[in-house]
Amino acid sequence: MNNIIIGNYNITAHIVADSYRMDAEDLYESWQDGNYVEHRIITASKVRGSFEVACCNKGYTFSDFMQMINDSDDNGVLTCAVFVTNKNEMKAISAYYSIENKKHELLADGSFVDVLEVTLTER
Repeated sequence: MNNIIIGNYNITAHIVADSYRMDAEDLYESWQDGNYVEHRIITASKVRGSFEVACCNKGYTFSDFMQMINDSDDNGVLTCAVFVTNKNEMKAISAYYSIENKKHELLADGSFVDVLEVTLTER
């Protein structure tokens, strides 16, 4: 499925194939009893992961992507709807993010493709 909506923008069509990795991770408190058996209580479940976005100078450009991020950014936090792979469900989250340039490739026709890795961590 690998759906992702950031703010009001659905960018699913621009995700690089096989790059989507968004999973929920349980946070817990643990303790040992008198018999040295560990016990855990799940206190929260947080989504974190990354995906790659392809931008090119023909079609969905780097400027389009950055404008979408700027429109959706609220003091370093994005409101997103993501597909959580290990829970098999869509989830609305507020997430901290980082963007890293993974590749800039010049194509034979003179156009180019930029691949950006977006990392999200639920607040």
